[in-house]
Order: sequence, then structure tokens, then C-alpha cells
Amino acid sequence: MNLSDIKNQALNLEINLEKLSDTIEGLDKCNFIIMEWVQFSSNLLITSAIEGNPEGALHIIKMLKKDTIKVSNSYIQALRNINFRECFYTLANLKGTYEYFNIDKFIKQFDICDNVIFKLARNVENSRIAKLMLDTFYEISELNKQYDLIRSDINQIKKVSDKLIGENNSDGLQIRLLNENNEVSNLITNVQLIQLIYNNINLVLGIEGEELKYSRVESGSLELFLIGGATTFVALKPMLEFGYKVYSEQFSKKSRLETIEKDIKVRGEYLKLLKEAGELKGDNDQIQRILLDLELNIKKLYSENPCIVLDNNVIGLHELKNKSVAIKLLEQEEEHKQELDNVVVN
Repeated sequence: MNLSDIKNQALNLEINLEKLSDTIEGLDKCNFIIMEWVQFSSNLLITSAIEGNPEGALHIIKMLKKDTIKVSNSYIQALRNINFRECFYTLANLKGTYEYFNIDKFIKQFDICDNVIFKLARNVENSRIAKLMLDTFYEISELNKQYDLIRSDINQIKKVSDKLIGENNSDGLQIRLLNENNEVSNLITNVQLIQLIYNNINLVLGIEGEELKYSRVESGSLELFLIGGATTFVALKPMLEFGYKVYSEQFSKKSRLETIEKDIKVRGEYLKLLKEAGELKGDNDQIQRILLDLELNIKKLYSENPCIVLDNNVIGLHELKNKSVAIKLLEQEEEHKQELDNVVVN
């Protein structure tokens, strides 16, 4: 798992928490009713004690008794007016997920709150109402603390990741190889393949001086934030998308049943994408050799990494994300390869 995974978890959790915000805000307003009453009552009692007037104290006690009944009824009614139904659906989908944010503890506290609110709302014994109100006030306060803590954790993760990852560079390219092979040789092979694809595109488009660099590299599953020629990336991204689409389709049942009818001109599509990115340089033979190299290197990249993330979009076969594929399974039939060699450049 990478830092970007944790950030994505934070962003997804933030969206789900937003669905609970009205309920949490409603519970907070309910508790504010009690807090206002406590402050008002405390002020009256302190003032009465300072003045030392017995008749005034008796009047205050009667007033507090009347006010307490009014406040308790208002508190219970406000709790009854809160709609918990959608919250339970949202929380059921969150259970057991978002391990970095302790969401299960929050869900457990939500259940506790629901239970004490239910008891208070259904209570008919005056002798129990004081304790039930205190229990409810405490559990709601605890729920709000946990909610605020999760929101704070989400914001901290966003700040840290934005600091380390930085803003997305629209002129760059993000590539994440989901195969978590941590061998150094595998790392070198993958980086070299990406470099070769980049260099060949530069060569066929006649681009010079635009070296491929990285702004950040993250391990776990290798994630590269690349910077280089904007025109080169205009061609590279759709070429990878097309190549991964083609090679993934070769594993489908339908594809295996229709191999005779398949006539996928991979190099022809690459040629089209290159022409869309810029003017081609070199003669027909040179361009054919470069197209062959591009096809081979993208095929090798797919073979080592059947599923990758390209600018936050997953391409390839997710079920093979942590596997490699024998490159011979991606080879076209010989008769089709001969057809592909006859791609017309002009």
C-alpha cells in the first residue's frame, strides 16, 4: 500500500462522512439545548447564593423545576426528530474498512448512541429521566469527538500527502505498476521499458532535449510521477491505453474463440496516435523499426505488469495485478504479424 492509497481512502471516507454530517450536526444541536440549560441554571443558583435571599431562592427553585421539565421535553423531541435511517445504511457499508481511521470504533459508538436515545425516547418513568438524559448527553458528546477526530485525521493525511506528492502536473504522467514485485532487477526492467518507449516516441517525432525525469517515486507497488515532453506524453498515454486494451482482450473467452477473425493492427494504431501528437520524422524503414520497438516494449511492460494505474485510471486486467504474463501468450499468429509489418506510414 502506498501513501496515495491512504490519501484515496481519506478522500472516499470524507465523501461518506458527509452523508452523516446532518445527523451529527443534529445531535450536536440537541446537546446544545442541555448546555444552555446548565449554564442558565448555574447562573441563577450562583446569583441566588450570593444575594442570600430565602424568598428569592424559593422562587428560583420553582422556576428551575418548571424549566427543567420544559428542557427535557424539548431535548427528547429534538432527538426524536433526527432521521437515523440513512446513517445505518452508510455505516453498514463502512464497517470493516478504512483501517487507518478507526472507523469501526466510531460505528460502535454510533450504535451506543442509538441505544441510549431509544431508551430515553421510550422512557415513561420520571425517576429514570435524569440519568438517561445524562447518559445520552455523554454518549452524543463522545460520538461527536470521534467524528471530529476522524475528520481531523483525514485533513492531516490530505495535507501530508499533498506536501509529499504535490499537485498533479498536467504536463506530466503518473504510472503505477500494481505488481508488487520488489526485486531490484524487476524495478530496473520496468523503468528501462518506460524509458525506451519514451525515447522511441521522441525519436519518431523528432523531439530533442526533453529528457524523461521523475518528480517523485514511491515504493510498495512502484509509482512514478514523470515529467518530460508534453508532446511525448500526448502520444505515450493513449498508446499505453490502447496496448493494454488489446492485450487484455486476448485473455477474454470471446477473444480465444475468435482468434481467426482477429486482425488487430497494433502498430497501425500506434502510428495513428503518433501522427495525432506531431509530425513524424525519418523515412519509412526507420519509422517501421521504431513502431516495432514500441510494440515490443509496450508488450513487455504489459507482460511484467498486466494491470497499471495511468493518471489515476486503472488499465489492464485487475485480477492479474500481482502476476506476470508469459509474453508468448501475447504474440500474434505469424500470418497476422506479417500483415502488421506492412503498415503504410504515409
